[in-house]
Amino acid sequence: MSREVESVKRGIGEAEISGNYSLISILKVSVQQISPLHRFSHSFLRLSVYKFYVGLLFALMLIMSGCSEEKIKPYVDPSLKEKVLPAQEGWNSKMNFTENGALRAILFYDHMRMYDEKRETLLEGLKIDFYNKDETKSSTLTSKRGRVDDITKNMWAIDSVVAVNDSGVTLRTEELMWRNKDQKIVSDKFVTIVSRTEKIEGYGFESDQGIKNYVIHRITYVTAVKPGGQNQK
Repeated sequence: MSREVESVKRGIGEAEISGNYSLISILKVSVQQISPLHRFSHSFLRLSVYKFYVGLLFALMLIMSGCSEEKIKPYVDPSLKEKVLPAQEGWNSKMNFTENGALRAILFYDHMRMYDEKRETLLEGLKIDFYNKDETKSSTLTSKRGRVDDITKNMWAIDSVVAVNDSGVTLRTEELMWRNKDQKIVSDKFVTIVSRTEKIEGYGFESDQGIKNYVIHRITYVTAVKPGGQNQK
């Protein structure tokens, strides 16, 4: 700035010496000395303002873009993410269970879903025909639902379970398991067994799959059955 002032002073001094320059000439000299810096400052200011507005515009675009993505992002039901789809699914078919090549049971179902990760098969509309060592059908079991452990091949019958053997003995309970390793039927639920001679109720049950030799662990009720199937009073 001191250099610019000194230049102005020199310009004014030269004008006074010559005596031929007017005040306008002096001002022109002053403007000519100062104008380069003034132009630089003005250009710098315009550049700064331009950068500011460009940055502001860019920031607004980012904000608007983020808002738009948030608005159009579809809703995903968390329950669908957790839902595991079956590896296999079937309807109105059957599964055979054998031991050393001999038929032990045939499982019929209305709907089947097999899950590889859980190593289990879920069933709806369940019916099981059990076979003795001679491969003759010895009893039939039905229930609304069921489950098979694909490792042990144990089967669970669930909800409205009814089993009837070839002698007419009827077992009713809400849940039981057919144990594959020894072909036993077991349950820790309340059971009712009706034969030609008696009706027994209690908790906990174990029997061969033909319901020939059975035990109720905690009997709560026993009554004789008259010929014709009616309970004796």
